[in-house]
Formats: sequence, C-alpha cells, structure tokens
Amino acid sequence: MTSLSSARPVMQWNERGVSVAIWKRAHEGGTFYDISISRSYKKAETWHRTSYFREDDLTRVIALTARAKEYLAKLPV
Repeated sequence: MTSLSSARPVMQWNERGVSVAIWKRAHEGGTFYDISISRSYKKAETWHRTSYFREDDLTRVIALTARAKEYLAKLPV
C-alpha cells in the first residue's frame, strides 16, 4: 500500500502558472518520490489547475522538471 507521507510537497517550483512539485511517499517500508506537473489558469473569477499545457508552456515545463531532477539526484538513496 502506498501512502502520502505529507500533505505538502517536499519541494515545489512555480513559473508563470506552471508548477512542478515533488511528493514524498512511503511504500512497504521504503520511501520514493512522485513528481506532479500542473498549470494554473483563471476562468471568470475562479482559479483552476490542469495537466494540459500550451506550446508556450513547454519551455517552463522543461526548465522546472530539470530543477526537480537535480533536486532528486541530491537526495539520499
């Protein structure tokens, strides 16, 4: 069984509506990390999140996921 170790990400980066977060998970006595990628947008007066990206978001997605990969590489195994 996999469980969320914390209700908050261990690290998160945001750039112009694109967000990349790292989540710590416990699984059968071990620990691993998941990555979530999302984009925020405002429709009327309400903020929403989506996992769909526009072409002009891709540069930010690439840069932020590279930062997440660097962060994960520094974590103890």
